[in-house]
Amino acid sequence: MARLSANTVRIGIPVLAIFLGAAPARSQSPSLAWKPDGSDPSVGRFEARGLPEGSPPLAQPGRFLTVGVEAGPGLLGTWGSEGNTAWFRPRFPLAPGVRHTVRLGGGLSIELVHSLPVPETPATVVVSSHPSSREIPENILRFYLVFSAPMRTGEAYKRVTLVRDDGHIAELPFLELDEELWDPTGTRLTLLIDPGRIKRGVKPLVDIGPVFESGRRYTLKVDAAWPDANGKPLSKAHQREYQVVPPVRRRIDPGDWVPSPPMSAAQPVEIRFPRPLDKALAERLIRVSDDENRPLAGKAEMLAGETVLRFTPRAPWQPGRYHLAAELALEDPAGNRQDRLFDSPEDEEPGPAKTRCGPSFRVGSR
Repeated sequence: MARLSANTVRIGIPVLAIFLGAAPARSQSPSLAWKPDGSDPSVGRFEARGLPEGSPPLAQPGRFLTVGVEAGPGLLGTWGSEGNTAWFRPRFPLAPGVRHTVRLGGGLSIELVHSLPVPETPATVVVSSHPSSREIPENILRFYLVFSAPMRTGEAYKRVTLVRDDGHIAELPFLELDEELWDPTGTRLTLLIDPGRIKRGVKPLVDIGPVFESGRRYTLKVDAAWPDANGKPLSKAHQREYQVVPPVRRRIDPGDWVPSPPMSAAQPVEIRFPRPLDKALAERLIRVSDDENRPLAGKAEMLAGETVLRFTPRAPWQPGRYHLAAELALEDPAGNRQDRLFDSPEDEEPGPAKTRCGPSFRVGSR
């Protein structure tokens, strides 16, 4: 049996002569081809063209024209014939990159291997890294990396480095977990600094010292060779430089927040913070409610080095008073919360409340 990887395969005159019992000249030899219906190359039918009149494939196309996935079962679909062509139409569109094997029997031993090309996808990049502010506290707890596509797991701790301004590479700065902290999409990674090198009085901090030193500059670097989920490296390396400032050991106080009320029903409200907050937590845990304590649906986005939260409601604002609140799980980049400091859990305030209220603002007038 002749086998070629092409969209059309033809048999020679000798094979045709065996089927017919003679070798009269023909203007067209039998061939196999994929015929798209229109502009979508995945929808159409496989055709056996130029068949001799009365040949078995024309009389019984479902028996003599078979289509299957390599090393898999035959495809579901419908068969038919018209003129000198027998055809098979798959029930579902063809998937890119899948090799479909078409065979024609009935004395006409022809085979076609057909596959649609896999569309080229852009190389994965680091979309952003956080904190996005130029300054970070010496006791910073976490970093975020956001990628344009899912990444290969198990690579993070050898692909991300922290380099001091004198060229020294921080040794084991991150808490290396067996399961890396990826979001469900596989595009956002959370990197935790080893808490033992942050909390006061803990042995690693005493013996090794902190990861960061106030007054120094550090660069967070992401290796371009890090493969994405498809095994392709990043299109380029990523880095962000930080100036380290003294540690922050203050609780979050929503009473210090300053909202800028929207001037129209379609504008967002912006809430300014006296210091940066954790981006992922702030976008999820800060709430805007109406005067009847009903939370508003909408989109929250951190800006300006994580010192401003922009909230755009899903529905236009109605005239009235609105209130800000935050769940106690909200943290700043150093892990400090409203009820405790990160490295002083004994300082935690007791109480059942899970949220604390911030300032109010008014939209329009009643």
